[in-house]
Amino acid sequence: MNCLKICLDKTGAKADTPLNIGLNIIDTDLEAVILRCHDFYRSADTITAPSEMLTLSVKMLTKYFAKTREATGLKWDNTSPGFHEIRSFSARFYTEQHGDISLRC
Repeated sequence: MNCLKICLDKTGAKADTPLNIGLNIIDTDLEAVILRCHDFYRSADTITAPSEMLTLSVKMLTKYFAKTREATGLKWDNTSPGFHEIRSFSARFYTEQHGDISLRC
């Protein structure tokens, strides 16, 4: 099974998230999202780490998250949602669809 390898800076905790997890509400899975990002930014700076397992900096992820969020063309009444707010929504939707949010590769 293919997995996204994650290491949390604050705690050093590591997690492997299956690429086939998805949400019915958006009709896609993690692997499709990563591939779409890769295709979209192919001729520009990349947001995916090379296969040599190099890490992505928080600054780089924040920059490209904001860039991608703005590229959606969606408008908000006040402040645009941040990464953690969107992550929280996705966790809630995943839990509603699948129950337990603990994922293992």
